[in-house]
Amino acid sequence: MIWTLITFNVDVVSDSIYFDYYKKIVYIFKKYRNVIVDTFKILTFEEYFNFLSDSLFYTQYQKFSSSSSLNNQLGLIPTISVPIDIPVGLGFLGGNEAKIDIRGNQSMEFGGSANSIISPVNYGSSTFPQLQMKQTINVNLNGTIGKKLNVNISHNSEEIDQTKNKVRLSYNGEEDEVFQLIELGDASSLQFPSTKFSSLPLTSDNSLFGIRANTQLGPIKSTIVLAREKAQVSTQSLKANFQQKTDTIYERDYEKFKFFYLDETDSIIELKVFIDDRINNNNSLSVYGKACFNADVNSYCEVGYFDLDTSYIRWAGNVIEFTKTINENYVIGVYYKTLNGKVVGSLSNPLVLKLIKPENLSSIENTNDPVKLYLWKLQLKNVYYIGYDSTTTSLSLTIYKDTVPIPIDGENGKKYIQIFKLDNNNDGLVDLSWTDPNGKIHPILARGYLIFPDLEPFPDSIIYKKYHFVGSEGTKFFLVVQNTRANRSIEIPPDAIVSSVKVYVNGVELSQSDYSIIGNRIVFNKFIDPNADVEIKYETGNIFQFGSKSIIGIRNDYYFNENFRIGSSFLMRSVSAGFVRPEVNNESRRTQILEFDFDGKLDLQRLDNVLLRIPNYSGNSYLTIKGEVAQSIPKISTIGESYIDDMENINESNSVSLGGFDWHYGSLPTGYDPNNYVKFLKWRPFGFPKGQIYPNLTDDRERNAIENTIGFYFEPINLNSSNNWFSVLNLFDKSGYDFSRVSTIEIILKNKENLIVRIDVGYDIPEDEVRRDINGNLKGPNGILDSEDKNNNCVLDVALNEDVGFDGDYTFDFNNNFAGTKNNGRLDSEGLVDCWRLNQNSNYWTFILDMNKIQPISNVNGWKFYRLSFLEPDSVFGRPDIYRVRYIRLTFSNFTKSDTIFLAKLNFKGSKWIVGTKLISPEKFSLSQVNTKENPEYIKPPWVKQYINPDGTIESEGSLALIYENITPNKEFLAYKSSTRGNDLTFYNKISFYVRPSTNTLPPYPKIIFKYGKDTLNYYFYEYKLNTNDWQIVEIDIRKIVEFKKQILDNGNFDPSQVYKNENYGFKGNPNLLDIRFCGVSLLNENQIPISGTIWIDDIRTIEPDNIKALAMDLTSSLNLGTLMNLNLSYTSKKAGFRGLLDDKPSNDNIENFGLNYSMNLDKLFNKAWGISLPLSFTYNSNETYPKYQTGTDLIIEGDKEKYGTFNKSYSISSSYRKSPSNNRILRYVLD
Repeated sequence: MIWTLITFNVDVVSDSIYFDYYKKIVYIFKKYRNVIVDTFKILTFEEYFNFLSDSLFYTQYQKFSSSSSLNNQLGLIPTISVPIDIPVGLGFLGGNEAKIDIRGNQSMEFGGSANSIISPVNYGSSTFPQLQMKQTINVNLNGTIGKKLNVNISHNSEEIDQTKNKVRLSYNGEEDEVFQLIELGDASSLQFPSTKFSSLPLTSDNSLFGIRANTQLGPIKSTIVLAREKAQVSTQSLKANFQQKTDTIYERDYEKFKFFYLDETDSIIELKVFIDDRINNNNSLSVYGKACFNADVNSYCEVGYFDLDTSYIRWAGNVIEFTKTINENYVIGVYYKTLNGKVVGSLSNPLVLKLIKPENLSSIENTNDPVKLYLWKLQLKNVYYIGYDSTTTSLSLTIYKDTVPIPIDGENGKKYIQIFKLDNNNDGLVDLSWTDPNGKIHPILARGYLIFPDLEPFPDSIIYKKYHFVGSEGTKFFLVVQNTRANRSIEIPPDAIVSSVKVYVNGVELSQSDYSIIGNRIVFNKFIDPNADVEIKYETGNIFQFGSKSIIGIRNDYYFNENFRIGSSFLMRSVSAGFVRPEVNNESRRTQILEFDFDGKLDLQRLDNVLLRIPNYSGNSYLTIKGEVAQSIPKISTIGESYIDDMENINESNSVSLGGFDWHYGSLPTGYDPNNYVKFLKWRPFGFPKGQIYPNLTDDRERNAIENTIGFYFEPINLNSSNNWFSVLNLFDKSGYDFSRVSTIEIILKNKENLIVRIDVGYDIPEDEVRRDINGNLKGPNGILDSEDKNNNCVLDVALNEDVGFDGDYTFDFNNNFAGTKNNGRLDSEGLVDCWRLNQNSNYWTFILDMNKIQPISNVNGWKFYRLSFLEPDSVFGRPDIYRVRYIRLTFSNFTKSDTIFLAKLNFKGSKWIVGTKLISPEKFSLSQVNTKENPEYIKPPWVKQYINPDGTIESEGSLALIYENITPNKEFLAYKSSTRGNDLTFYNKISFYVRPSTNTLPPYPKIIFKYGKDTLNYYFYEYKLNTNDWQIVEIDIRKIVEFKKQILDNGNFDPSQVYKNENYGFKGNPNLLDIRFCGVSLLNENQIPISGTIWIDDIRTIEPDNIKALAMDLTSSLNLGTLMNLNLSYTSKKAGFRGLLDDKPSNDNIENFGLNYSMNLDKLFNKAWGISLPLSFTYNSNETYPKYQTGTDLIIEGDKEKYGTFNKSYSISSSYRKSPSNNRILRYVLD
């Protein structure tokens, strides 16, 4: 039986309570002089605690309610004091009372709502009410147990910054106790004795959560800290009231359909602009007319219904700027009068206008028509929007030419901003204006625009012949624009801890009244000089922090006496990257510092006794000495490796939505007969277990999860004929996606027959639908817009009964038919980009998947996986824009029977890796990712471990696939990735990766060449010959290659354009391990025949970290001889590689500093009465800093450090003589 005794002392009669934990019974006895005299109560645990709470609450309530005044600071529940008997084992806590002070509030809110939800994928709806309950708690609890143990809890459930919720527990011991102090929780006093080379990152009470103990055992004082960092210190430096924005603008990005030249030399005094938007159903107030070349009705004219337009601005030189969007198909004409009485055009009925923009003139590449060439010139192509405005105080603009390996900003000794006449005074800045030979001033910077003096400034003719570009067309030159704009507030990260924010202006801390913090912005309440240097320091609570930081600190001090002490510290800081595969320079690491220090003072009393014989001497003589030696012991990577690329996130994929509402009836593709359109078509979403589609999945939960697909059910119009077809259309995005990195098309589908699937993708695909009505009659293409919108407002109006479908038939059905447009709760229109306009333009690529000719990569459970090259379209219609892809159209044909085609995936896939080789037909080279989820043919490297995702499923593991066809002998195909941030690989000795041919690739194999460096002209390389069709490990000794480079450089006659090779490794240019921005894999065909296949690359890593230990030393000494002399010596040394506890990277500099400061008062040797002042001082300083590596290289300096280092030595001697008049008359005449 377990008993616990608690005694309440009341005079000589006491209540004693015994707890029987086995029987869960409480006995309350009456005791007199420690003898039980009565059994007062026997209660269950529940009855006892109810009794106790009632009694305590009643007692406190009586005291509370009888008070004549209420102190709000006491809270709703006043301080509760409970007399207790402290058990013998806890007697060190002292006292016999526990106190609890609770202050705060609690609230509960109830609510609910009912929603009807329509989902395009998970079709269905629910109107069941969604009930909500919100509970808010804000409480502060302070408690004491005895005299030494204190508890503090502060919690607010609504607090976003969780670092403000605190828990603290502290124990304060007596002077003669071993444990002087123990603190647990959030504590601002987790202080740790700091030295020059060892200190904790303590900044505020938000920084650490942990435990600290101070102990003293005789002359030895110790401090132990075990903590976890909750915040990290960040500093933001900037100019006070300015914000910088950087934009990159390509030469092809001039303003299109915005600026027009009216081609009139006389001043225009009256101007009217008319526009026909080519929409046929909004012409009720329009005026019929003709817009003709030079307003001549006998020349080229475009007829239409025109509206008077005033949304334009007139510029000097008879140029107009439209302030609204002008679409490509608009027709624009003008009527005007000039100062000399010339009238161009006529406002009679019909209108006669001067044509300045015809319909759909987007290119002059294939025309010699002089009228079109003239009209093309009327649209200005030298105006670029850069965002410059009147509040901009600084503008930096640089023009680059995209050259290999790096862009250049000029040629022949001149910058491009000078060559293109933007900087005519050669001051390096863009001029505001320029002056023509006639003395007329023209703007360069105005209204946010940059206006080149030349109408076609760039020597790249393609950009002045068309408006839509393919691939890298129009990117030969580009502008980098930096605008520094006025800004009254400064943004700080959302996870910044508000209470830790400190603002400094020119080094002076501002008062908190000088600024306000609203959200995550600092708003100044007073004027700040725009050119002032502002520094903001704050701690971040790491709300979204993936990793963690923990600290262990042990400090011991031994005091021999009050004048001499020795000490040592051991500090260890562990930083977790938060990822199982950390990137280079973002590893999980550990830094340890072992430090010894001492300080002492020796009083020179005997020397003082001698010096007192000097006439004018006074003071105490002493010698002090203080020193510290520290060694950093780093662990660069706790797992021994870091990743350059694990190949898991290399995809840049544009997936086509499979939602039912995202698909529409398609238009008529070129070469198809509308009469062979299917008899019936409908579609809806379907769900299948993922394991049926992706057989590689091994986790049962993931295999059973539902994958959303879409199914197209059709009935052919001609049985037993393969001429049947249908098409469906999907709008990616109204603005368009960037497909510049797309290299492959991946499609997974399930059907019965071998189909022919035509995939059309581009900026424009005709929207004129082909379909049949409920009676089987063919509808479309009809050349007009079919829409439910009766009032042309692009909104479904229920009052107008608009939701009737295109034909009044084909009712929408959640469970059966998403093709129906009637009663689907949506406004349906053939116009997908603009609901009021039918797009009939054609600018797209076509890809053909013929299942009779192309074998699937896999065929499991009827699901066939195909991959097509996006780089090789079968046909091109118009001029599609690779940077703006809006539509996709699927056309299915070559079927004879009714069927449902299930589409599980349609991805346009690219990679962060780039093809770096120019291909010559029939060569093909593309990049993709293969992984264990989507590619049944893929086998992962046996050394790679798959981890468990947070949802319990096994992660997908992938590799980079290099897909090559017809590599000719001695040809090299390069795939590479690059970054703007350089990685430092000097902490590692090797690079390693896995490589193998794919399972269906046969010998002969290409040679693998791995490259890493700054760019394609400065890199190291390593060659590896594939010798098996299984996974192989490649390891590269990067130090060995650097040594080879050093030998070549030492031999002289180095040519940076030459490739230097030794055995199977070498280099080109001047690569630097301190700055690795480029990583590439080349495939070299050393065979005599062309080869084809696929190579898999996985987990490019750095391994074997170089955990270099480094020493640091500091020594100071001072000799003081009273008022006679003072000598100070200091010496500091820190070796390259020393890593402080808070350093992300070690220093690469060797530092050695020595200082001597000597001063002596020679006048102390003479009688004070002489009035002589004769001070003498001497100062000497030596500062030496030399790097570990030669400047700009990764070559270690082994000698000749004076060549690369910085050495400063200085000394000074000063003395002065001064004499005051002597009091002695004889001395006054002799000495004075």
